[in-house]
Amino acid sequence: CASPGSSSGTGAATSSDTDRGETATSTDPRSGEAATSSDARGGEADSTSNRFLIDLETEPSGEHPGESTAPSPGPRFHEPVPEFGIAIPKGSILSRRTTSEDAVGTGASSNTQCKRAFFTAVSVYKSMHHGLHIGQPIEIRHAKRTVQNLVDQVLDEEFAILGLTALKTQDNYAFFHSVNVAVLSIALGKRIGLSPQQLVELGTGALFHDIGKVRIPLSILRKPDKLTDEERAIIQLHPQYGVQELLRMGGLDPQLFPALVGCFEHHMCTDAPDESYPQVARYRPHVYGRIISIADCFDALSTRRIYMKSVRSKGQALAWMMEQGGTKFDPVLLKLFVNQVGIHPVGSIVRLKSGRLAVVLRTPEEPGKSHRPVVALVDPATSQADPLPLDLSVRGADGRYLDEVEQTLEADEVGIDLQRLLA
Repeated sequence: CASPGSSSGTGAATSSDTDRGETATSTDPRSGEAATSSDARGGEADSTSNRFLIDLETEPSGEHPGESTAPSPGPRFHEPVPEFGIAIPKGSILSRRTTSEDAVGTGASSNTQCKRAFFTAVSVYKSMHHGLHIGQPIEIRHAKRTVQNLVDQVLDEEFAILGLTALKTQDNYAFFHSVNVAVLSIALGKRIGLSPQQLVELGTGALFHDIGKVRIPLSILRKPDKLTDEERAIIQLHPQYGVQELLRMGGLDPQLFPALVGCFEHHMCTDAPDESYPQVARYRPHVYGRIISIADCFDALSTRRIYMKSVRSKGQALAWMMEQGGTKFDPVLLKLFVNQVGIHPVGSIVRLKSGRLAVVLRTPEEPGKSHRPVVALVDPATSQADPLPLDLSVRGADGRYLDEVEQTLEADEVGIDLQRLLA
């Protein structure tokens, strides 16, 4: 898949920039986009079915940190995660109920669990990432327990944890990106009916999809200019490097196989062999790899990196990806992903037709109403949201809609502190 690292700086994605963590159209691989243990919830897949042969067509329808310090100890759940510069106040707007009857109350308990799972995953992945640099062994079961917590939250509080993927920090891009891709992949896996155990497998592969970048020189990952052909070739080795690192971590443990698949295949395009890598004999990637490819590309396209002059909005990222459907991405999965994320993804800042600013809380499940999400009005002066949600799909007594989205905005364009609003 491609990424936005072209020399023009217009943000056009190219498949080569996707490797650095940007997403591209077919020229810059740095973006890295497009291109398990027992399940606490039970619900394992039917033993008579082969969960590795899922085919939707038959269904009904670090960033290289450049640091050599020892990994920090695991986070204490009742504290914020100061190393990422994001406090975790109680009562996130994203956990609020979205019906008029349930509008009172903030759902602080479930919200705390959601933030705990998300930020713990970021911290755990960062520790593992640093551990690889100093030769410290990584316990794959520890990672799977972390992913299990993410799965639990996607199953219970999907919109709340999807909203947290809007929190982006350029300095810690690699760590947040990997967790974001895991959350987005799990949510899409849930949409196609994967079992909880399969969701853990998928999430583990998504979490480690870019782990091979630990072996890519920092000078390439953070290069502000367009990559040379030689540098692009180096960065396109990160899927193979990732497989090697995972095998070094877990040997031939069968529980590791899904992660190997996601790591190896996340830059393989559905029907664009010239833009796919690694270059291998052509075959149809596993459903895990196809899902991770979509999640990876979406998060990369909508996140600013040091080598990007401009960044797409989430809506623009989805529009570009839809143009590539059937070539770079599985068209069925991509359509499901777009319906799930919505035209206005959770956490997006929008201007309403009335002129008011709002943050998207939930996206409608009905495809015909995807342009009418549930929002909360936001005061840009304080970055605080109204406690009562506004459902834009509801009509007033006069038969007219209460309001509608006019434009999607970047939070910093209108002076909104997204971290304060969402976290």
